[in-house]
Amino acid sequence: MSRIHNKYFWVGSILIIGATSISAQVQFIREFMNIFYGNELAMGAVLAVWLIWTGLGSLLSNVLPQIKKPGRFLGLAQLGIAGIIPFTFILIRSARHWLGASPGEMLGLLPMLLSALLIFAPFCLLNGYLFPLATRILTHEKSTGPSAGRVYLLEAIGAGLGGLVVSLLLIRSVSAGTILLSISAFNLTSALSILLRKGWKTWLPAGLLSLIIVLVFGSRLNEFGDRILWKSQPVKNSVNSVYGILTLIVHPDQVSVFQNGLHYFSVPDQKTVESAVHYGLLQHASPRNILLIGGGFSGSALEALKHPSIERVDVIEPNRSIIQLMQPYVQMDDPRIQIISTDGRAYLSQTQTKYDAILLNLPNPYTAQLNRFYTKEFFAQVREKLNPEGIFSLQLSASENAIGPEMAQFLASIWATLRTTFPHTILIPGETVHIIASLDSSWLTTSPDVLSRRIKERKLETRYIQPYYLAYDLSQDRVNFLKERIETVKKPEINRDLKPVGFYFDTILWATYFSNPMKQVYIKLHTANPVWFFMCVGCCITILFYWIRTRHRAISFSILTVGFSEISLEFILILMFQIHFGHVYPQLAWIVAFYMGGLSLGAWMKQKLKSEEDAYPLFIKLQLGMLLFPVLLIGFFMWIAIWPILPALKTLATLLFLTAAFGAGWIGGAQFVLAARFQTSTDKYAEKVAGSLYGLDLLGSAAGALITSAILVPLAGIIESLICLSALNIISLLLLIVTGKHDSTN
Repeated sequence: MSRIHNKYFWVGSILIIGATSISAQVQFIREFMNIFYGNELAMGAVLAVWLIWTGLGSLLSNVLPQIKKPGRFLGLAQLGIAGIIPFTFILIRSARHWLGASPGEMLGLLPMLLSALLIFAPFCLLNGYLFPLATRILTHEKSTGPSAGRVYLLEAIGAGLGGLVVSLLLIRSVSAGTILLSISAFNLTSALSILLRKGWKTWLPAGLLSLIIVLVFGSRLNEFGDRILWKSQPVKNSVNSVYGILTLIVHPDQVSVFQNGLHYFSVPDQKTVESAVHYGLLQHASPRNILLIGGGFSGSALEALKHPSIERVDVIEPNRSIIQLMQPYVQMDDPRIQIISTDGRAYLSQTQTKYDAILLNLPNPYTAQLNRFYTKEFFAQVREKLNPEGIFSLQLSASENAIGPEMAQFLASIWATLRTTFPHTILIPGETVHIIASLDSSWLTTSPDVLSRRIKERKLETRYIQPYYLAYDLSQDRVNFLKERIETVKKPEINRDLKPVGFYFDTILWATYFSNPMKQVYIKLHTANPVWFFMCVGCCITILFYWIRTRHRAISFSILTVGFSEISLEFILILMFQIHFGHVYPQLAWIVAFYMGGLSLGAWMKQKLKSEEDAYPLFIKLQLGMLLFPVLLIGFFMWIAIWPILPALKTLATLLFLTAAFGAGWIGGAQFVLAARFQTSTDKYAEKVAGSLYGLDLLGSAAGALITSAILVPLAGIIESLICLSALNIISLLLLIVTGKHDSTN
């Protein structure tokens, strides 16, 4: 072939574009959560900003004049991306200083959104524009017509491979700076091979140059980012763990761990540790075998050993990076301590061990992932693993003296949920509210005199859980005040796996501090009359049927709804997998990988479709499949909710989750390619059509990421969210059928 840049050469560049889009997205959003706040509302908002900018970048092909040398511009664009990536990393790490916030300080949604809009714009706009540009290049190189579907297929393959490498390999082993510089290196290699016009001959020397840059500057970039973020704080270590970015701050008298930018725990922190352990263990006559879920490396495990009857302390710590970070500072070498590196819910579903006490020492349910430790289903798991006189203790951040209506609703929801499983519960007031439950009420007490006597009998050496402090902390007035405030909530909602209202109420609390308008929106949505909702939906449907009168518009709307549905289904599948199997990171990465694999296969199969006349009827059938898919998931989720997954069925259930992710991806990939083939077969501007479809797909995904994670799931629940997705796809299906008949008669 006479050309240096042929169709096979461009395959490598397009694969890198796909790998860059997902890899950079994963790491940059992790970085943003490290700076701001890591709940689903924040993640959904930041992901939505990312997808909106990328979608707008793709839509630029409709407004910008055609570039005369698209191949050369692609090389320059990848060179620009290689430079923008480390620059974006530095901007994210600097964001707190622009906003006047100190490290570890929690920030609201508005500064987060504004920062994301400014920081992500250059990378996402340029990266989004590469899709229609690559479509034009590949269309020019081939003689078989427009190539939007082929570019979509190659991008999907690249995205799947890039996501797997980052999630399963790089995040576990190298720093954030090294990961991002590696992504830059791939783009630099592709850019040099294009701009130097030597074709494949340039890949090896360019790749070696890029590798040297990564090895020399990767760790230095990360250290520079740490210095920017933490300023004068004595950062000992920063770890890019699978559960989030961990930072270890070492002072002469205290060691502090920050996870995703927020304070996780400090050692020593005697007051926190004593209250987390002793309030619970003092409610049991002679605790021997106890389980700590969270907080073991904050000193809780060692504190529990002060009780003379303790024979075994099992510590659940799924994040191995925490174990490695804290080993030099917390000596856990007592033979009675067993460290179990797995998810708490996964462990309870598998173990046959019965405990005298189970202590839950996790943050408030500010994420859907944490919320699954505060649901009725989890409390039932705990009950099954307790001995007849066993106790269960949990703690919630609250308020010392003032409990507003939002806080009361949150506390009432968790308390009412716990009481559906345990007949006897007590409340211990304070800035941290402790709720202790048992099947046997004989030893439960809030009497400071009784607890003081038990402390003396066990000869506990404590600094804060002492008679003087107990007399104040557990005064009858304080206990009654807490109970009265909670009981003002007449009908507290039960927190369930399939309806995570605990996550919703905690989000309301967060909004109370930072965004009163957002809080009011949540409250209005929660208390809104369903009649108004259906009236609004009816008006929107009427407007849609009036505006969408052509097949072209119906297909475009379908792509928008498919983007919304795809990312919503992916979020729900990952959430449900976590609920039933625990936060098992490699398996979650495989769910995303299977989704991308299905996307790729669907795109490849429909790319091979020979008859253009079959494209539209097949597109309608796929829309029907997207309508029925959430219904099938409802049946699947109801089955595993009613019939707990036995160990023998775990593999089968895991395969069903992976198959569901693959199927959702397959439908989405096939529909996009069919839409591209149908619309580009009648439009000579392949680049503009590809940019429009890809942009709509991403904008729909942006809406789905925000609405499903931040509104539908916490407000309505999993099952109701799936029903909404089916309803949305019913509208798309009807529009496709009506406009198809209309066009066929003209």
